[in-house]
Amino acid sequence: LTREELEGVLELSVASIDREDIRVKVNQCYRGIETTLRNGVTQPGDDLDDELRFGTQELKELLEPVCRMMGRVETYKLIDLVLAITHEDGVTLSEFFRAVRLFAPSCCMDGLRLQLLARYGRISDAFVGVANKRRPMSETELYELLTSLGVQLDDFSVCFDLIDVRSSGRATLTE
Repeated sequence: LTREELEGVLELSVASIDREDIRVKVNQCYRGIETTLRNGVTQPGDDLDDELRFGTQELKELLEPVCRMMGRVETYKLIDLVLAITHEDGVTLSEFFRAVRLFAPSCCMDGLRLQLLARYGRISDAFVGVANKRRPMSETELYELLTSLGVQLDDFSVCFDLIDVRSSGRATLTE
């Protein structure tokens, strides 16, 4: 972690009423943000081009559909926050997604939550077959359990870092 990255993380984590409102909306709309940006710059099946850099105006144009979900002011504030801590010559989509996850960490859990709700109705129903829900599991064990439940996970390590509240490399289902 470079000094600039650390300063950027600290800047994103500043608590304020305005930012908390944006965090809530980001948590609610993260999947829409991610889908909109991916669809706006890639063809189906293509990987993200991590060489492309986007400035303020380009991000505003790409995220126009998100403005209806999040609100134009909040979307533009999010873009400004992300660009303030990244490179002066714009931001790649990977950098944008990483900054958004740093700004609103629980947004990575939204996809997991929605998949479990869609498949099982209630999150607790997904884990009915697990005998000991308090048994500590490694990241690999929890990943395998979730995939066996039909959950598709793009970047589970980000979610696991959030779940692993003690930073011990292990987490329980009750966490």
